[in-house]
Amino acid sequence: MNVAILVNGKKPIGARGRIINMSKSAYQQLSIKITMQESSNCDQDDESLPVSFEYFDLNDFKDYNKPQATCCLMKAVFVFTKLIDLEKEQTSLNEQLLEKLNGSLELVTWTGLPHGSGLGTSSILISCVLKIVWYLMGIEVSDETLSYGVLIVEQLMTTNGGWQDQIGGVYGGFKLTRTKNSLPLEISVKQINLNKDFIDLINDRLVLVYTGITRLAKDLLLNVLRYRY
Repeated sequence: MNVAILVNGKKPIGARGRIINMSKSAYQQLSIKITMQESSNCDQDDESLPVSFEYFDLNDFKDYNKPQATCCLMKAVFVFTKLIDLEKEQTSLNEQLLEKLNGSLELVTWTGLPHGSGLGTSSILISCVLKIVWYLMGIEVSDETLSYGVLIVEQLMTTNGGWQDQIGGVYGGFKLTRTKNSLPLEISVKQINLNKDFIDLINDRLVLVYTGITRLAKDLLLNVLRYRY
């Protein structure tokens, strides 16, 4: 059982992106620019200013499978969607972006939650970035495909995430999710419609408390394995 919630009345995680087309008047080096911030309307008055990174070379994306690497999450999404194809080393980043987007990619992400808070931040952010990248590549996907896509991206990142977190963010409200203990994984999501009185009761009593304890899903899995074996 899972429920999607607002934090301080807002959706705390999101992303937006756009294609910057090549100038027809002069040659332009295409790139991927990633800006990370703490809210959707981050500006100069915010206590924490945005942090930006711009990439011009394929080699910049080879650390997509290292969870502590800069922009690892976004890089893994680019590799999974084949926006960036590391197997085509003879094809430059400029050529790949020209073929896939006909321009540079500018991506802005935000999360108002602490890294490793246990609220599914990474999985939900991957969902947002995946949706944007596929959209800009002209690919429409269902919520089901998006959820499976997040699972694969997390395996590429080597964080070994499950499927619960992205289900919680991709599907709104209360939902009951089932899956059989077998492969291939098949996820069944059932939305639960509740009356307003019950929802008001939850909203009046729900309190979110941050303990200050952080962890990666990968760390949690290792601890479980140590306990079991």
